[in-house]
Amino acid sequence: MRRCRYSHLLRLCNQPRKYLDFRVRKRIFAGKTEVAPEVAVTVSAQLARNVEDAMRSPGFRRFQNGGTPLFERRLDDWIEEVVIRPDSTSPLGGIRITVHLGNNALREMRARYWEPVSRAPVLVCSGNVGELDLPPRIHSWPRTMEPEHYATVASLVRETAIPWFRTFREEDLLDRLLNRAVPLVDTATALELSILLGGVKAGRKYASAHEKSSDALAWEMERLNHAAYRPTEHLTTMQRMARIVASYRLLD
Repeated sequence: MRRCRYSHLLRLCNQPRKYLDFRVRKRIFAGKTEVAPEVAVTVSAQLARNVEDAMRSPGFRRFQNGGTPLFERRLDDWIEEVVIRPDSTSPLGGIRITVHLGNNALREMRARYWEPVSRAPVLVCSGNVGELDLPPRIHSWPRTMEPEHYATVASLVRETAIPWFRTFREEDLLDRLLNRAVPLVDTATALELSILLGGVKAGRKYASAHEKSSDALAWEMERLNHAAYRPTEHLTTMQRMARIVASYRLLD
């Protein structure tokens, strides 16, 4: 018997309605396996409770951020968040867990060289919890995973996210930033943190080390001095870095 070429799509579209919204079924038949965020499946409340139990002792508080479980901790200017959200790339509605780190002092510091019309953000970096691991990976869990796996996932979050958050309050942070040994932090943000935590002297050390290993920074510095150059709303990492260097005169 000849197999139907669309049999895999038929199996997906015959899933129970609690897993697939009719708009999702329509997108699958159209060959679009990516699910729009607004039709993604609601994340598991049971997983959120397990993560809450794992994060309570380190001092995280749970919030319902528009129906998305969010765990937050504030220490001085640092804002640490763990978010459980639907995986929009899964047609059956998987689950992803992301980490977000912010620092309130960055907004005032960035205002000195921030050119887009929007306010300077406080975000340091964010990403999938799997990117904190070695080797980095993207973790996604099925919506239909067995209940006994919830505690395992919650333990993984605690064992990767908590030590990563702690990194930003340790004494050797400046050395780690200089050696690019902090996951999720790009070079421009590393320079910002170096200035914020170690002053202009630490910023000069970081900028000088990066200048020797990359021609892109020197090229962006030249563009800044060009009369015809016009900044864009969305700055690249090197464009941000050039503005920080120029603003603080780090390479003079």
